[in-house]
Amino acid sequence: MEEARKDIEASKGRRITEGAFKGPEVTFEIGGFKSQEIDGRKETPDKNLDSFEVLQPFDPPGVRFLKEKIAHSGVKIAEGELLLTWAEVSEEVKEAFAGVLYSEEAAKVFKSNLAAARQFRDRVEVKYQSATALKSESLRAKIEVLKAEEELLEAENENYVYKANLSLLLGRPSGASIQLEGALSYESTDLRHKELLGRAILKRSDFSNQRIRVDASEKAYLKSKLAFMPEPFVGFSRTREDFEDDYSVILGARLPSWDFNAGEMKEKKASLEKEKIRLKSLEGQIEEEVYRLIREVELAARKIGIQKKAIEEANELLREVTLLYEEGDVNFLVYLENLKVIKETRLSYFNSLKVYSEKLAELERAIQATPIPEEQK
Repeated sequence: MEEARKDIEASKGRRITEGAFKGPEVTFEIGGFKSQEIDGRKETPDKNLDSFEVLQPFDPPGVRFLKEKIAHSGVKIAEGELLLTWAEVSEEVKEAFAGVLYSEEAAKVFKSNLAAARQFRDRVEVKYQSATALKSESLRAKIEVLKAEEELLEAENENYVYKANLSLLLGRPSGASIQLEGALSYESTDLRHKELLGRAILKRSDFSNQRIRVDASEKAYLKSKLAFMPEPFVGFSRTREDFEDDYSVILGARLPSWDFNAGEMKEKKASLEKEKIRLKSLEGQIEEEVYRLIREVELAARKIGIQKKAIEEANELLREVTLLYEEGDVNFLVYLENLKVIKETRLSYFNSLKVYSEKLAELERAIQATPIPEEQK
């Protein structure tokens, strides 16, 4: 963001430079460096300022105005780049926020899985002590507890990484404590394709910037045509020689006599056509991106509905398989497999909420739905 703001300041400086007149040219003529022989004697005359002149060159008519307008376009483009940067930063912050919330929910799932693994280990140990379970089953149950503890450690570390990334995006120290309010959730969103596409075309700064570039290229092409005209200059001259003491006004013009600026005109015309092609191509890219992200948001929303039903079934499965194992109706391996399915189902549900938040943040960035707060401008 700070870099984008500096680009705006730099472009404003270029606008001031382009809008100013050319610097005047000053020349001095100092005589008296050559010795002269008078009556057989060699004498060195006094060194004097024989003459000086001041010339003020000007651009061809209309060129300075166009140069200032082109530089002003640069300011507008830099301001648009700031809006683009904010949209990208906003997307990154929202995704990092969703990542922190997901990692917290994932840690809760792994804690619950660890608690279930410990309970299972205790049940197997009781059966083993009463000689109704094999020693291999007791050892396997202890291994499952260790694996669950390792998974919890990894989940807690992932939560730390997500929080450090969010702190970095917020400009805080990576080790700073972050307490987030809220949880991963889903709210139904009415996505109207044509309306969102129109909003993207209207608000996308990269599209606005490209239109500005086309306009600036048109002005640059016109400027190259005007540069074919003479460059006028006016000046003042003062002569102070022994036999001439006079003032004079100088009027003149510089002529593009060799190539008549044809090379620059050809270059600027090609640049204009190139910018028009880019504008048309960018419009197609925006349309494709918006429609793709709408479909991805809708797909993520449908997956949430599926995963929500799956997690309800998983909770019921946990109660059922625990009861069946205690009654001896399912064996050791079936119970372990069901614990794994329950854990993965819960993680999948929270991951689907995370993906939905990420896709929604991408769509908001694509249509630049989040304006810059006043304090950030």
